[in-house]
Amino acid sequence: MPTVKFIGVLLVVLSCSLIGFLKSRCVLLRVKKLSAFCDGTEQLFEYIEQGNYELKTALKTAFIKCEFINFEKTEANCCDNDLIAEDKLLINNFMRSLGYSSKKAECDRIKAFGHLMQKRLQQAEKDMLQKSKIYQTFGICIGLAIGIFLI
Repeated sequence: MPTVKFIGVLLVVLSCSLIGFLKSRCVLLRVKKLSAFCDGTEQLFEYIEQGNYELKTALKTAFIKCEFINFEKTEANCCDNDLIAEDKLLINNFMRSLGYSSKKAECDRIKAFGHLMQKRLQQAEKDMLQKSKIYQTFGICIGLAIGIFLI
């Protein structure tokens, strides 16, 4: 019987630790996805400024690395679980606002939005270092606490 209890406690500790590490991974993935999106806005700016592509083609080409942006419908849509709700809202609003202005206005809007997303990326990188360790440690500690409680 003690072996079953030990295995149960071990499973609780491991599952709580795994949850902490998965949450830590989500923070890391947010940084990677924001970085890919920032690169895409720079490319989109160049494509629109040069005028070689139609808007829809320029969007698909610029954001090809951004797998979290869905281009299947009439407008681009951000669908991802790693980005926070505010990131998704900003990206969706940006995508919906494209194509209604002159070339210069579009370029200015893309440039301004690129700067905004760069700031969000820098903040996410700062948060990643702290939050990643906190989530991992918190998961392990909660698992150990529950395990000790069950003993």
